[in-house]
Amino acid sequence: MKLFRVFLITVLIISAGCSPQAGRKILACFFDGVETRKIHDTTRDEHAALSSSETSHKADVVQVIKDSVHYHQPYRDNKCNLCHNFDEPMNKVSPQDDMCYSCHTNYPKKFEFLHKPVANGACTKCHSPHYSKNPSLLLNMGNELCLNCHTEARFRESDIHKKSVDRRCNECHDSHGGSNHYLLK
Repeated sequence: MKLFRVFLITVLIISAGCSPQAGRKILACFFDGVETRKIHDTTRDEHAALSSSETSHKADVVQVIKDSVHYHQPYRDNKCNLCHNFDEPMNKVSPQDDMCYSCHTNYPKKFEFLHKPVANGACTKCHSPHYSKNPSLLLNMGNELCLNCHTEARFRESDIHKKSVDRRCNECHDSHGGSNHYLLK
């Protein structure tokens, strides 16, 4: 039953893609009878309500998903064109860091030393561009996020880290940058 719930939530999230047409095309791959013709532009919630005979049930399911997930505001507001240009081969309005910094803190201007993903304009190494179960759209929480990349023994075996085994990385380090090489706060 739990697997079915995960599947249902995944399908609903996927079907809530950037446009109603994209969501319906995805659903049509899994379910017979899903209408794929072009419909007028609405928000994902309005579309869910308009396209279902079980309007109240579907709206309740969509609300449960919304309440349990953190959304990037342009994605939630169905303003995909702020980040995406579907006429371009890479599907992006501009390089990732320029896109992110048009609304978010420009870390290269804020810090002397940068975390490598920040320096490379790779915000999605740590953040999801659309939604996440974690605050700040993080891909993972706590040390799990950092240890996805920082697996080298020198991090785990250093004397200072051995003494800090019960602490979170971001208690000492800023995840975006800092005034020193180790990004210490």
